[in-house]
Amino acid sequence: MAMKQMNERGRLTTGLWLFLIPFMACDAGEKTLIGNEPGAGRPSSDVTAETSSTDQPESGADEYLLRYRFLEGEVIRYRSEKFGELCFTGAGARKSDLEHVEQVRRFEVSGIDATGKADLVMQFEQIEMSRQVNDDPPVVFRSTMKPSEIPKMFARVADRLRREAPKFSVMPTGMPTNKNEEIKLPEKADDPETRLMPPLPEAPVQTGDSWTYITPVKVRIAKDFTREIQLLTTYRLESVENGIARIKFSTSPVRRLKSIVAKAQLVSARPRGYFLMDIKAGRLIKRVTRNDNSVHGVQGPQSLVTYSSEMIEELL
Repeated sequence: MAMKQMNERGRLTTGLWLFLIPFMACDAGEKTLIGNEPGAGRPSSDVTAETSSTDQPESGADEYLLRYRFLEGEVIRYRSEKFGELCFTGAGARKSDLEHVEQVRRFEVSGIDATGKADLVMQFEQIEMSRQVNDDPPVVFRSTMKPSEIPKMFARVADRLRREAPKFSVMPTGMPTNKNEEIKLPEKADDPETRLMPPLPEAPVQTGDSWTYITPVKVRIAKDFTREIQLLTTYRLESVENGIARIKFSTSPVRRLKSIVAKAQLVSARPRGYFLMDIKAGRLIKRVTRNDNSVHGVQGPQSLVTYSSEMIEELL
């Protein structure tokens, strides 16, 4: 199997819970859900708008050149829904945080150049988010709420929605336009689910081929001390049927983590799943992302932190 790599770069105490909660999608404004993998990559400089629409190169009928394709002026819409639960058990106590996020995003292609680089403007058409702590009633936020109706924990989310629509530039490989730029939505940067679109390999691939992508993320080890950790996401072209590619992915730290605090903060940052891509259209049509991770010993040998979630995003 060929491997290609894009090298880049009781009761839980309040303090520790604050370390963990920001990694949940409906935290009070730390991020809003949307699918992706942050990181920095470099697309091939000779990719053109014409090659982005090619699903099979002439050199081999069993090879596929995977490229996103955009048309100036077109509008692309995605709907996503996510359920997630973060739990802590230990010392006879249990605490849970449940999240639910539904949203529709709208992308308008404002321009495209000869290399295939597309300029996009993103807007949230609608968002509904809820968070429930233990047995308390869920707190709900809707983008249609009046300012006086918005729950305090979602105030930052509401403020972000009132800002100017974010703009992005992305290459046909899904890579940023320079090696120091990250193509992410303006949300929590450490979340592998918040990349605009999954990265694609620069060269043609066959069924069974894999490529990797490294994401640097920062975790807070102590109040004034952070540490950078690299997460490795491996993508594999599982199959191509009727022009639809199914690509599987999974994420794990590049090096084994020894710090329990770091493990706990990254409990939701090791997603796995798959996405479907229409090769000829150059379009991501569906993405399924799941988490099912746990960390032992966060507060003593009998304590346990678990995180489980599922997000489904589909082209409308």
